[in-house]
Amino acid sequence: MIKHHFHNKLHTYFNVSDIIGAYHYEDFTPKPANPKLYNFWQIFYIYSGSMHSECDSVETLVKTNELIIFPPNKTRVSHSMEHSTFDIISFSSSSLAIKFFENKPIVLTKDEENIIIYIRNKIRCHFEQINGNPTTRGLRLKKDTPAIILQDIKISLEKLLLTLYDRHNTVQLQATPNKTLSYSRNLALAVDIQKHIHSNLFNDLNLTNIASHFSISVSSLKTIFKQITEQSVNQYIIDAKIDKAKEFLSENILSNTQIAHSLKFSSSSHFAKVFKDRTGYTPSEYKKLSGIT
Repeated sequence: MIKHHFHNKLHTYFNVSDIIGAYHYEDFTPKPANPKLYNFWQIFYIYSGSMHSECDSVETLVKTNELIIFPPNKTRVSHSMEHSTFDIISFSSSSLAIKFFENKPIVLTKDEENIIIYIRNKIRCHFEQINGNPTTRGLRLKKDTPAIILQDIKISLEKLLLTLYDRHNTVQLQATPNKTLSYSRNLALAVDIQKHIHSNLFNDLNLTNIASHFSISVSSLKTIFKQITEQSVNQYIIDAKIDKAKEFLSENILSNTQIAHSLKFSSSSHFAKVFKDRTGYTPSEYKKLSGIT
């Protein structure tokens, strides 16, 4: 019997769960920069002018026709260097692959720019300002908006992320065409490793037990993960723990000692040092930025 149907496992790299809103700034006047903290992703697209940002001590300059994606739960200072026109699109997502983009200015193609404009116009048409509320979440869905509109925006935003990701990887693959298949496999493995790390933040994570879980050598684990994410496994583990610690600090339920114990830091002082090194703030300072006194 000839088999005509094949089931192919799908890896969901980008999944947008919430559309929070969008702003369009026309000829924005430069203003003093203040540290900000959001619990969602933000896309900035610069139509004209430029913008300087510092996100957890990572400094970037975004210029005309460039896009940058800022991660959630990280302190950020952003300000225009000159009169500028730009869009901001805010959304929530648990997709780990988006981390491949964070804090990296990306020059857009015309097709990618058209997707940004389409999303912005959809949101401006179907969302409204919240009168008298200066909330950073900005826009609210109009009452008469069909539910299908949100799915349209969601799909368009996921298409943008996939398009950027595909183009970014195609450039790498063109340089090494004979490695296309292995790269695809390594990409799927790297995403699975990320998921494993996030699922085991409260356990003792080390290279040996991670490699054993995926039946690969420690050397292969380090090489594959670095190739795909441009980060070492240990760096990623620390960043994931710090992101989880930020959530705990924002909730203001656990003490620093409890957070350190939960995330397997050797002591509360070690946790505080690593947190300061990674974010530029002490845990107490971070709480204040989150509005907790």
